[in-house]
Amino acid sequence: MTSSLWYRRIFTAAGGFLLLFGLLPFQWNIGVLLMCLSGVLLLLYPRWSKKIGRWRRPVELFLILCVIFMVVYTAIWGYFAYFRQPPRETPEGSTVIVLGCKVNGDEPSLMLRRRLDTCCEYLSRHPESVCIVSGGQGDNEDFSEAFVMKQYLMRRGIDPKRIYEEGRSRNTRENLRFSLAIQREEQLPQTVVLCSDGFHQLRAWVYAQKNGTDSRAISSRTPFWLIPYYSIRELFALVPAFLSV
Repeated sequence: MTSSLWYRRIFTAAGGFLLLFGLLPFQWNIGVLLMCLSGVLLLLYPRWSKKIGRWRRPVELFLILCVIFMVVYTAIWGYFAYFRQPPRETPEGSTVIVLGCKVNGDEPSLMLRRRLDTCCEYLSRHPESVCIVSGGQGDNEDFSEAFVMKQYLMRRGIDPKRIYEEGRSRNTRENLRFSLAIQREEQLPQTVVLCSDGFHQLRAWVYAQKNGTDSRAISSRTPFWLIPYYSIRELFALVPAFLSV
């Protein structure tokens, strides 16, 4: 079997994968659109590869490099999501920062609920730890995300004295800036643990570093079919994160 045939089969399989996972959640954002577009282009590649003549090899090389890049990128954010967990024993406790997400009325969205459940589990296992719930009020939200998050944790049995609200932030950058300011002002435990979805942890870590703090991570259980397109969307958010002051 020729190498070109192998390339075409790889591109067809990759295109089908991207298109399937792009369409599966039935939600539209920049990550979904790029994933679907990439899938269509890869699926069509075997048809138009012969028409590009001498450019075929460079194009194939470029596509293979893109696949390698995505594998490396996935491995990097996977490391920050699942291999930078907090120490099992923290006698002085930890400060868990729960990064906000959309709320529906006075209830957290499904994604945010998963983050809060992860935080609740951690706080239950570490009674000496506290948390900061971080998120302001969006234009289409009735309450601040922090308020809804605190109410949810209280209903789950977490002592309100262990919950600090940060209700001004509008994005991940402000989540970290304002929450770490509260941690320092209130003299909360120095070990910082970020609670969010795994694909979000790399960007959160970048902003924590830019605020002079090294952080650990506990990641919520994101449904596998949502991970690919959220990961792609994160790529576009990482650029300003690394370039920010």
